[in-house]
Amino acid sequence: MKYYSKLKVKKINALFLCFVMISLLFSSVVVQANQQIYSLANDSVIRGINGSTGFTGSPNLQRAGSGDNNPRIFVNVHNGNRSIHVTSRNQAWHGFDILARPLNLRVGDTIQVNGRVARGTVMQLGGVNNAGNSWPSLTTATGNASDQFSLNLTLTQAHINASPDGFRIRTDSNATIQFHVDQIYVTRPGGTTQQPRQQQPSQQQPSPQQPSNGRNAPSEPLNFIHNWDSGNMTSQGSGTSRSSLGTATANFDLSRGTISANWTTARAGNQFNNLHGLGWRVGRHDRSIGYNLGYLNHTSGQQGMTIAGFYGWTRSPLIEYYVLDNWLNHRSTPGRRIGTFTSDGGTYEVWRDQRNGHHIEGMGPFIQLKSVRTQVRPTGQNHTITFLNHVNAWGNFGQQMGSQWDYQAYIIEGWESNGSGNATVWPN
Repeated sequence: MKYYSKLKVKKINALFLCFVMISLLFSSVVVQANQQIYSLANDSVIRGINGSTGFTGSPNLQRAGSGDNNPRIFVNVHNGNRSIHVTSRNQAWHGFDILARPLNLRVGDTIQVNGRVARGTVMQLGGVNNAGNSWPSLTTATGNASDQFSLNLTLTQAHINASPDGFRIRTDSNATIQFHVDQIYVTRPGGTTQQPRQQQPSQQQPSPQQPSNGRNAPSEPLNFIHNWDSGNMTSQGSGTSRSSLGTATANFDLSRGTISANWTTARAGNQFNNLHGLGWRVGRHDRSIGYNLGYLNHTSGQQGMTIAGFYGWTRSPLIEYYVLDNWLNHRSTPGRRIGTFTSDGGTYEVWRDQRNGHHIEGMGPFIQLKSVRTQVRPTGQNHTITFLNHVNAWGNFGQQMGSQWDYQAYIIEGWESNGSGNATVWPN
């Protein structure tokens, strides 16, 4: 009897060990999910200002300065996107405050500020106490060659103790310099979410697979590099392209699923358009992709746009389509809005336009479809695009896709802009 019990225990232990090994083999990666607790784009008061309007304050933001006109704060609006313009400054601390109390800022929260200022000007993200006095700067950034700055600060207990009421965006000197703030994000570490382990593409590229009616679509390794410059596929690999319109440099790694790109428009008004991405030679209506947009920068003021999302074409008829999750400066929504729907935890507007210009067969008319997310997704986090949801929504709004699927890719795009970005892409 004792002998039987020992055998039984050994058998149970062996089964348990096998279970643990199998679980580890197929386990998911636990990642920290950040919660966005504030963004300038979604501030209800800012969004309610129609444009070029003096700004006096909101529940989370207020003017920092002395006198009725020092400084002056304006809200600039371009295609629905809002930015803060600070001018008429005569003190280095003149700017505006992010208030801690309405946001209940905590240790571990991260404040990110992106904006524009004259090259060489040092910007500050400084603390503010309850008397309105500015504490010593907590972090600084200098306007670069493209007149852009980016301030990033993760709060410690010392920051919270020193600045109980909030944080001020200002300069360290040069009291009269004006500056612009295009984005403010405040994120907070959240709980854990499960993200699938990224599958490594095989060295041999598989043949394109046919759609599977949206059910149990197989995961297909990345097999296509998209490198487009003003109407021309400039290369099928990393490199730099130069023309009278501008210069673009892109680097791709299919095996790792990584993209990085930066570009400069030669002069204002040039229709310099460049798209850089990774994807598949033959598209699918039931594709599901994962991506992590590390960063996205737009450095040319109110000129042009910089966007990132899922992109592709169909033939018969010719349709260019986007699932646009991120944009800077403006959302690029030509044509008419034909509806809204929800997917992957967010709301999308659907826009349709009849275009005439460059397409995958040459020049001429084609249809452009865009699903534009109403709130941009945070950078530096893993996200999913369930493309089938978009195809179904477009069909519900009366727009069927072409009978032949051409390439599709996750892309970073600049149009009449100076910008940069990087991303990692993988098939779900």
